[in-house]
Parts: sequence; structure tokens; C-alpha cells
Amino acid sequence: LETSLKANSFVRSVLPMTKGQPRQLFLDRLAEQARRLEQRGGRMIFFMPPLFPELEAMVLKQPDVGDYLRHTKSAIAQWAEQNKLVVFDFGPSEKFGCVASEFGDGVHGAWPCYRKAFDAAWRTHPGLF
Repeated sequence: LETSLKANSFVRSVLPMTKGQPRQLFLDRLAEQARRLEQRGGRMIFFMPPLFPELEAMVLKQPDVGDYLRHTKSAIAQWAEQNKLVVFDFGPSEKFGCVASEFGDGVHGAWPCYRKAFDAAWRTHPGLF
């Protein structure tokens, strides 16, 4: 957790640089690809990746970057709603039983954590898969 919150970390450099605003061009392109897939009978599912256990909660408490993460999450949720898309938020990985050893660093989870998160999504939304 300490490393993920240091001055030159991803959290402290990328969130302030973007002010938590996702690139609209990328979101528009993803929504278009999802529409094209749906026209062919498929369905695209999106997810926000798992973060190191408790990292999201810690970031949200930080006065310099917490609002940026809240903005990111809000912007993604609005985008999903406007485009009728499904986005799973795996950020609070501890909710899925992920542990520290399942991460290379604060923002790069390994397969065991993703497995837990997607298993939970499948159980919660069996009709999507």
C-alpha cells in the first residue's frame, strides 16, 4: 500500500495528470465496438481492474487524488448507463477475497484475483455469461 501511494506512483502521477477523466475518444470507440458486436448477436462486458486489497479505499481517502478516482468511477458509470453497457467494478478486490500475493504491484492483479472477481460476477449475474 505504501509503495502504491508514494509520490511517483501510478496513483500519484496518472490520476492528477488526467484529473480522473477517462479519454472520451476511447470510451466512444469501445461503445461503438460493443454496438457492433451486439448487432452480430454478441455482448461486450467491461470491467474496472482489481486493485491491491484496500488500495481503492486508501486512495479515496487521499485529499489530493481521492476526488479524481471518484470522478473516474462516476464518469465510467455514466458512460455505461448512457450506452446501456455492463461494467463490473473489481477495484475493491478485497470484496472478492483477493490477497496481496495475487498482485505484482498496487494496480496489476494476477489471474487468481481476476478468477475470484469474475466468479463473483458470474454468480451475481448468471444471465450475462
